[in-house]
Amino acid sequence: MTATYYEWLMTQRKRNTSVGDLARDAEGDRRVQAGFETRGHLVAYLTSRGACDGAVRAARTSWASWRKAITE
Repeated sequence: MTATYYEWLMTQRKRNTSVGDLARDAEGDRRVQAGFETRGHLVAYLTSRGACDGAVRAARTSWASWRKAITE
């Protein structure tokens, strides 16, 4: 079974990086748990919640890393 973005992101929680920060912030967020169809939807959601530029960059980076991981 392929991991969802949220499942993959939760494996990144202990990283001392912006992606790890994003994972920790997203941990209890039911909207992130429910999933997004595209990276653009994720970014739009974060922006609507007032996320800083660093969090948006981390979302873009993490989405690309997740896509790479599930296609390998």
